[in-house]
Amino acid sequence: MEKQFNMNIEDSALFIYGEGGHRAQMNRLMKRIGGEINKNKISLSDYKIKEEWSDKHYVTREFRNKYSTFTSVLRFNQLHQIKVCLQIHKTHRIKVVVSTGPGVALIPAFYFKYIVGAKIIHLETWSRFETKSFTGRIMSLIADEFYVQHKTLLKQYKKAKFSGVL
Repeated sequence: MEKQFNMNIEDSALFIYGEGGHRAQMNRLMKRIGGEINKNKISLSDYKIKEEWSDKHYVTREFRNKYSTFTSVLRFNQLHQIKVCLQIHKTHRIKVVVSTGPGVALIPAFYFKYIVGAKIIHLETWSRFETKSFTGRIMSLIADEFYVQHKTLLKQYKKAKFSGVL
């Protein structure tokens, strides 16, 4: 019964990133702040290998195929992401979600913010200088803290904070 209500589960932070540059950004971020985090570090990605800094790693599918919306819908990626969120929620008490994108972060961010009440922190990708990313457009609306890595994006995202490039 205790497990059902997450009574014996420690507080955790969920770190969400995609493959490639998003993964590189998360690893750089964790080199800077990982030692200061006093919660279990849970990672969620479409990248299959667990990073050294992660206590537990979950693999999901990308939110969408950026080259074909139709393909993503047929593969039921969004339903798979909800299933993984339920698995994480069952075994971890997520207090904060940190994302470096891409779309793989969207459903988990909504789930953990509106179902669980977690704080959402998003760091817009370093590859954006003047235009908003698909994920950034949505995350800027729901994130409790939203950071950009280039000052030029402060004009695009009114509530953003400048973090500097990782």
